[in-house]
Amino acid sequence: MPEENKTQYKEQLTLYALGVQEKYGKYYDNIKARLHYLHFDAVDEREVTEELIDGVVEKYSGIVRDIEDRRFHANM
Repeated sequence: MPEENKTQYKEQLTLYALGVQEKYGKYYDNIKARLHYLHFDAVDEREVTEELIDGVVEKYSGIVRDIEDRRFHANM
């Protein structure tokens, strides 16, 4: 699996892990994300750390703020 394709899904897996953490966090101390590439018969597994989650949340929170700002200014 080419590296650029692997990194493409890192944020997606981190967001899924955030959802699991928010819903079931009191039951799990650490979360591992696994992506199966059926076409390549390969598996990519990684531990999702708080640092990864914080980075992705910060990135997408900024995007959401930008969208909300544009919507607010468009309605004025």
